Amino acid sequence: MDRQFHSNLKDDINNYIEFREAISRNTKSTIIHLHSLDRYIAENWPDETDLTKDVVLGWLERRPTESGSSVNDRASFIRVFASYLKGIGRDAYVVPAQFCAKRIRYTPYLFTDEKLHELFHSVDTDMSIDQFVGCILSTLLRLIYTCGLRPFEGLSILRDNINLTTGEILLVKAKMHKERIVVMSDDMLNLLKRFIAIRDLAFPESEFLFPAPDGGPYSTQWLADRFRKHFRALHSDTPLSEMPCARVYDLRHRFASQCLINWINEGADLNARLPYLSTFMGHGSMNETEYYIHILPENLVVAETIDFAAMESIIPEADDED
Repeated sequence: MDRQFHSNLKDDINNYIEFREAISRNTKSTIIHLHSLDRYIAENWPDETDLTKDVVLGWLERRPTESGSSVNDRASFIRVFASYLKGIGRDAYVVPAQFCAKRIRYTPYLFTDEKLHELFHSVDTDMSIDQFVGCILSTLLRLIYTCGLRPFEGLSILRDNINLTTGEILLVKAKMHKERIVVMSDDMLNLLKRFIAIRDLAFPESEFLFPAPDGGPYSTQWLADRFRKHFRALHSDTPLSEMPCARVYDLRHRFASQCLINWINEGADLNARLPYLSTFMGHGSMNETEYYIHILPENLVVAETIDFAAMESIIPEADDED
């Protein structure tokens, strides 16, 4: 995608793209917005060197053929970009949060044991892709599921950050730049050891645990496309218009929900256990963790260990990458 910019903010724009790439965030839609913003500034504010209030509000004016959701999408983008600029010491106008309408949180697809087994079987028996790529996909998806990882966290794991003795994984490219350690189950550790024996022979020079052909990391889009292919295979008799929606992220949701289900079955105090789950998953607040209680099957949420009175004010808001 073209990365030639012409306004006085072109250096800031390119630095922002590099920053997002460094933390393994999707840049495609961001670059589209940045080109639009750059053209607007170059044409209307050619001498401006800062992201001022006039620039921001002028660029956010609704266009004749534009929907309200598109304006909100641009507002959300420029709010994040302006926050980045302020974070590096530049003057920038950050639109109030109220300017960006709240989205409805995506409802996770809750995999049953049967569907989870069918998904992994489909991945493991896929003969249409290179054997090593298939091995990567099979191992990566299981790691995301068993450790409750965000997809980009799994893709960004460094080979040297795996402790094959303790089963610990150091995540350095996590959300909000917060490093954390997760621990694999014994089964997952044994599976990863077998994968690494092959991986180290195939890509000894790559720093990434799951290297793409060029030695770098695979993209989240690559992972999403392959996951979607196998999920659709589970519903081959279902019309596309009626097929349930699922994402790689739902494996992380399944991990969290299964933890809660196990604790409920044990009669554990969920209010005491939730902080541990929140830390393990790298949540920014307890609200993100407590949300999972609201999506548990009805026959489980009646557990006496859940203090719903303390949680009734929780309104799940949108954050596609919790």
